[in-house]
Amino acid sequence: MPGEGNAMKRMSLGRKKELVGQQGFALLEVLIGGSVQAIALVGLALMFATGQSMIVAEGSLRVELHLAEQKLEDMRVLGFAGAATGSQTETLTTGQGAAESFTRVTCVSYVSDSTLGEPPPVNCTVGIVTATKRVRVTVTPATHQQDAVTVDTVLVNDS
Repeated sequence: MPGEGNAMKRMSLGRKKELVGQQGFALLEVLIGGSVQAIALVGLALMFATGQSMIVAEGSLRVELHLAEQKLEDMRVLGFAGAATGSQTETLTTGQGAAESFTRVTCVSYVSDSTLGEPPPVNCTVGIVTATKRVRVTVTPATHQQDAVTVDTVLVNDS
């Protein structure tokens, strides 16, 4: 069996020669690859966080718009005579356990045909009695994640 030892040595020398030609990854290449992956994962995490906050803000915007439209519908039901002029401020809560809070400011003022197209004044001035009232509803979230929503409409006295 003396010949078997020489055959084994030749096989292991042959294998060593095969391995000498192959190259693996250097430590620097592994570190660079890991850094690129870390940067990509941080970017993805930021994208998901931004997307979540945008979804929450959009939900808040929808609630604000609903609250403003709800007040305008109440004014429509009351009619021209029932819509009292002046400013009214309400604090409203919505959501599970009243988690969201909003401030709704309603301004009802008289306008004439000549001033109807002009923007309403900043303060809620009642104006001179006419056959037309402008109703402006502004809903602002307490958390200020979203801008305030303002909706305007006009009520006309048919009689």
